[in-house]
Amino acid sequence: MKHVQGEFGYPPSSTYGGRPRAFSPAIAFAKDDSIDTNSMIYFVEAHLRVLYPDAEDKCGKRLLLKADLGPGRWSTLFRVISRSYRIYFFPGLPNGTELGQEMDQLFSLVKTIMETNREELWKAQ
Repeated sequence: MKHVQGEFGYPPSSTYGGRPRAFSPAIAFAKDDSIDTNSMIYFVEAHLRVLYPDAEDKCGKRLLLKADLGPGRWSTLFRVISRSYRIYFFPGLPNGTELGQEMDQLFSLVKTIMETNREELWKAQ
């Protein structure tokens, strides 16, 4: 898998000749198809903390982690560790991703318009 380039929470760096830094992709899985508390803590410590070292509890610097409310996400230990890195956890509905996915809601209009355009192009063909 390719590395991801970006600035994330880092200031521009001359170390990379003005180019964005490269970060390794994150891969997580569980034997029982469920993310547990340890997996969530690992994700926060190994990835989010590294990508956003400048997260602070002030406007423009807060980091919000939104996920459905499944196993591991409601753990007090996970929430305490997340907050210690200035990461706020926003719980969604359990198994309710289709109800709370902002991007799906945002792109629903775009999808409708594109489908209409596709139909018009097909008719014109």
